[in-house]
Amino acid sequence: MFAKQIKSPILSLKFKDLDLSFQIPISDLIFLQPAGNRILDHPGDVAEFAQSLHDSGKLNLPQDHSNAAALLVAIYLYCSLVPSEARSLGLDITVRSSIPIGAGLGSSAAYSSALASIILTIASYPSADLPSLQLVNEWAFKAEQVVHGTPSGVDNSTVVNGGFVKYVKGESFERLSNSANPVPAGISRDKDSHKTNSDDLMFIVVDSKVPKNTKAMVASVSRKVANNDESVIQLIDEIGEISNELFQILNDKSNQSSKNSKISVRFFAL
Repeated sequence: MFAKQIKSPILSLKFKDLDLSFQIPISDLIFLQPAGNRILDHPGDVAEFAQSLHDSGKLNLPQDHSNAAALLVAIYLYCSLVPSEARSLGLDITVRSSIPIGAGLGSSAAYSSALASIILTIASYPSADLPSLQLVNEWAFKAEQVVHGTPSGVDNSTVVNGGFVKYVKGESFERLSNSANPVPAGISRDKDSHKTNSDDLMFIVVDSKVPKNTKAMVASVSRKVANNDESVIQLIDEIGEISNELFQILNDKSNQSSKNSKISVRFFAL
């Protein structure tokens, strides 16, 4: 993701891989808390504002759910984080991604986290201080609420904090002991980083090409749990048990490795 301030007072979004772009006059955008006083009951309610822009001919909302969600996230974060004194200049954002969209691989969390980081940085300019990971994660979660309604927070927490993590909603995340942290932005990877060693844990991720809608799935599961559907509750418990067992196995393997080396979790996408 690339961003730069521009003289034209517009919010410009370019999704290169989707051949999709939007330009919204900043004067048409509202001020949400904490940038302003307007409060939304839920971050997803920004869709009503976007719909009003669409109805007045100021914005062409995509019919595709994923494309519309990406636009809504940008509008929500900009309206919430950029104060009036920082809106004299426009903002041009270009997005490139190789993560399949709607495949259950966290593309929305990656997008939300990157965009939250960029807009928080723009909003705090000319301060040289970068936003904390905690702050980025908080706003990435709000952005995920725009997309999914009631997300758990696991995707954005993993994206922002890196490593291999265990996440339980409402609790602090737990990182796999001795797991390798991601390479920071702007730092080149070692030329031999693609090579494997005896401590590598390799996962193959296969795109099934079957479209997925996390928001609809979460809503469906929530309804079934609320109705005490025992089959669904049992499946959730079993998923939890499997996840805990996997994390423990990986943690044990990590602890057995040398103190001077870090276990590497590598993913190969097909």
